[in-house]
Amino acid sequence: MKKLLEWAGLGLLVIGGCSVLHHYVSWFDKWALVEYLPLADEHKLYVGGAVIVLGLVVLLVSDKVSDEPRPATGGVRRPAVPEPLVPEPVVREPAFEADAPDWP
Repeated sequence: MKKLLEWAGLGLLVIGGCSVLHHYVSWFDKWALVEYLPLADEHKLYVGGAVIVLGLVVLLVSDKVSDEPRPATGGVRRPAVPEPLVPEPVVREPAFEADAPDWP
């Protein structure tokens, strides 16, 4: 999952960066996918900047995702709150030696 988010964030950064560069210097015609959006006709620069920011957010989220696989639970949901600990039974010492059992 982490690698997928990293690749998606990198792709969004590249697409947004190419869109902004295409706006200023007309390079990267095929990579500027924002240029092909019909809803962003007048705001292509802003949409390209928003795609760059979205790519950065996805990359930051990918850092928070763990690489380790989650343990299988067998389809059983884990409780949200841990179960309370049961105290061990109290063993009482005899009050007097006369009450103590006779050991061999």
